[in-house]
Amino acid sequence: MRKVMMVALGAPGLGRVVRAGMAVLVVVACMGAIFGVDLVFRACAVVLVGLCGLLLMDLRARLGALRKESRGAAARLTGRMASSAQAMEALGKDLGAQAALTRRAADGSRDAIARLDNRMLGSQEMLQRVEKTREEQLADLRGRLMGLGDALASLEGSVGVLDARLAAVREYLHGVDSEVTAVEKTLRKLTLAQQLHVQTVQAFIDQRGSQEDALSTELYGRLDMLQAEIAEESKTLGGQVEDGASAVLKGLREGDASVASGRAELRALGDRLTEQCGSLLWNVRTDNPSRIATEVQAVLQLRDRFGAVAPLPLVGGWAIEASALVGLVDLVQKRSLSHVVECGSGTSTLWFAYALRSLGKGRLTSLEHLPEFAERTRSLLEAHGLAEWVDLVEAPLASVTIGGEGHGWYAVDADSLPSTIDLLLVDGPPVVRGAMTRYPALPVLRSRLAPNALVAVDDCERSEEQAVIRRWSEEYPELTCVTRLGTNVQVFSLASER
Repeated sequence: MRKVMMVALGAPGLGRVVRAGMAVLVVVACMGAIFGVDLVFRACAVVLVGLCGLLLMDLRARLGALRKESRGAAARLTGRMASSAQAMEALGKDLGAQAALTRRAADGSRDAIARLDNRMLGSQEMLQRVEKTREEQLADLRGRLMGLGDALASLEGSVGVLDARLAAVREYLHGVDSEVTAVEKTLRKLTLAQQLHVQTVQAFIDQRGSQEDALSTELYGRLDMLQAEIAEESKTLGGQVEDGASAVLKGLREGDASVASGRAELRALGDRLTEQCGSLLWNVRTDNPSRIATEVQAVLQLRDRFGAVAPLPLVGGWAIEASALVGLVDLVQKRSLSHVVECGSGTSTLWFAYALRSLGKGRLTSLEHLPEFAERTRSLLEAHGLAEWVDLVEAPLASVTIGGEGHGWYAVDADSLPSTIDLLLVDGPPVVRGAMTRYPALPVLRSRLAPNALVAVDDCERSEEQAVIRRWSEEYPELTCVTRLGTNVQVFSLASER
């Protein structure tokens, strides 16, 4: 009751009522003092009853308001408690899911730890095995190194012996080189002697045409003497080279395989000397005054036709015949052949260049495997002012495979060759006895030959060139013989369809 009264007294409206009641009581007290006590008591009772009624009415209104507020607060509290319950339920579900995830993660971690433990055990066992294997390999390597040291010591002794043998071989080869130099000098002398005889014959023909029979008899006698001298000299030189080669090869067989290159060079030298001697003997046996005159006239015809301004190269020997050169040059000029390729440089290079210059167009590509011959040809072209008409390609010999067979031919880059070839002269590489050295020319260059291109083969009298021509004819039925120039050059034509 006290709390209710305090609340009621604290209210703004109730305070005004109490203050009004107190004022009435003061007025009543003053009236009692004036009019008497009974009246005062009655007035106070009336006032108190009115005040109590007012207080009760106010209290009822306030209690109603408090009930309404309590019901709203209870409703709000019930809603909040329901929301809290739902949140608690969701939180419980989340906590359950997290707990399940945590349990699964824990289980996975335990499995991973178990696997890791197993791997660590396996790695330890593997490391132990690797360590054991490494120790075994190191022990084996130490043993091999010890054996290698012994082998090196033995090899040093063998190398010493081999060095001594090589020194002896080098000394002997030096002597052979001296003999070879002497052989080459003798061959040059023989060549000069042959040329002098050719000049002598031409002089006799020009000066004594009326005495041809007697002169021919005398010349044949001189040529027979020269043939006998060359045959005897060749026999002697050939015997010396053969004996020297046999001795050197015997010494090389006793040495190590590292000197095989010296053996090959010596064999090549012997083959070259044999071919030179054979070429000289062939020229002496076959040359006669009328043929020599024909060759000289051919050279003079070429000189006069092109107005050569420098000394001309010598004809005969390895060089192509002058009479054949006249025919080849005629083919270039009359057919206006622009792209010429020759295998082997030399005299033909000069006259082909003159022919192309006279046409005012074209290009000659000359393949040469020997640097010294290439330099000699280059100097010849520069002396005659013809270097700009020739592509001189230095191409060493290398192995090429054609139809499963290995052949030695020029190691030439395809970009250095013309895309179209009008005339191909096959006068190289040098022929090795019994080998088809010049066979690769047509298989390698066939795709570049123009329709109706010409292929000229020098030295067609020899058995090696004849074998090459027969094989070409079997493999290329479109190859047909067109003409023969001089005595040693045969010209073929290709049909227009490749």
